[in-house]
Amino acid sequence: ACGSVTVTYVDELQGGCPAELVRTWVAEDDCGNRAEGVQVITLADVTPPEITCPAEASASCGVVDPDPAQTGYASAVDACEGVVAVTYSDLLVPGEPDQIIRTWSAVDSSGNQASCEQVITLAAGGGDVAFVDCPVDLELLPCDDVPAPADMIALDACGQRVAVTLVEEITSEPDTRPWWWRWFNLGTEPNTLITRTWTAASASGETATCTQVITIRNDQDCVKGILFWINNPNAWPVNKLTIGCTEYNRNQLRSLLRGRDATG
Repeated sequence: ACGSVTVTYVDELQGGCPAELVRTWVAEDDCGNRAEGVQVITLADVTPPEITCPAEASASCGVVDPDPAQTGYASAVDACEGVVAVTYSDLLVPGEPDQIIRTWSAVDSSGNQASCEQVITLAAGGGDVAFVDCPVDLELLPCDDVPAPADMIALDACGQRVAVTLVEEITSEPDTRPWWWRWFNLGTEPNTLITRTWTAASASGETATCTQVITIRNDQDCVKGILFWINNPNAWPVNKLTIGCTEYNRNQLRSLLRGRDATG
């Protein structure tokens, strides 16, 4: 023996993930005798992947298991392995509205796990909206009662009734009648149009409309007064009429009637 022995070591990091630490031990006595040994230390991967959750989302009405294709996928990257597969599990949280807490997880080959949560709100109502029925168009005479607007019912995709608004507009048909028609009809006003438009909207913003047009035929009389007989000579029960000592044919009678006002 040559006195005391000194032991030292030198480390060299090798490999990627997981890395290996190659430790070379050296023992040397006072006489310069030397011996070496190599120890390989595998460095465990204890770093979890980095996971990114999708943003908060909402699901359409009636959907209780939202597809990530619509609500978004999480992504995860590991320092050793690159892109790592992700999985998820759902927890339903009842409320107004209900919510799903979707927990996304990523695990690398070393068992390191990372997770994040995504909140998905389940719509209490929404989707497409439609009216149960729509009233038909009507034609009325001037003396007919105009019916009150119908109580319209519209439903969303969940079968829930949604709010309905009504806009009513009163206009006149364009007067395209020739002058001679207006002259023979004593200046009858164009037909009146009552346009009723109902609009329904779901909670998610989809809308539907229903329109009813009520035409008031101002070109027709309610009773067989002077205007009726002027405009419908074929309905006369006679072809001529003697008034006093004078006999009048249809055309002459029409001229007489035109000389009087509509009240007789």
